[in-house]
Amino acid sequence: MREFSVIVSGFSDTPDDPTSQTALSLGSAETQAWLEQETQAHVQVTPVLVPLSFDKAWPTLLATIEEVQPQIVVCLGRRRGAPGIALDRSARNRIETNHPDADGTQPLPGPIEANGPAAYWTRLPLGRILNAFATHNVPASLSSDAGTYVCNALFYHLMHYAHDAHNLLGGLICLPDWRTTDQSGLDPAGLTASQMSLAGRLVIAQTILFHEELSAMNPLVPQQNTH
Repeated sequence: MREFSVIVSGFSDTPDDPTSQTALSLGSAETQAWLEQETQAHVQVTPVLVPLSFDKAWPTLLATIEEVQPQIVVCLGRRRGAPGIALDRSARNRIETNHPDADGTQPLPGPIEANGPAAYWTRLPLGRILNAFATHNVPASLSSDAGTYVCNALFYHLMHYAHDAHNLLGGLICLPDWRTTDQSGLDPAGLTASQMSLAGRLVIAQTILFHEELSAMNPLVPQQNTH
């Protein structure tokens, strides 16, 4: 059976943050069994919680990448007020924020990497992920970029690293708020914990299948996917 190692990151600063709880749920034995059934591969998912910090988020994730040596890295971000999952197409080489991070740091507007490209495309197969979400009734949409806060900075650092690590697929998906009881009679906003966990499983499964297709075409260098 083929083996895949996957890292899923969430943010550690708020205990009820959907990114942290979803990341941890994806490291469960139940998720592993589900992924193995869907992909016919042995899948090990390693959750890692990183601080919501411009200075510390990427070093924390990088340390886990260097230890685990995964083929896939999925970063979970949060998009408050969104109706569903946001699948971000690109990471911008830009920091610009009107509020500080968890360290109380508010960097001046500027690039993430002084000599880096203006943006990187995701390496997640967003088209097929979106189709899988539709099949399983997970609300989602494509997003042009991830903004200019810590989520985007983490995404950009990951893609900058993956530019030289050609066998690594990765990217960012942003989760909405938890679904709450709505007294208006309208459909409540946000998603449930089970929907977010299912979304994470589908992202991992579709990326594994995509990785295998790329490896079959070129066993050395998977192509970037921008759809």
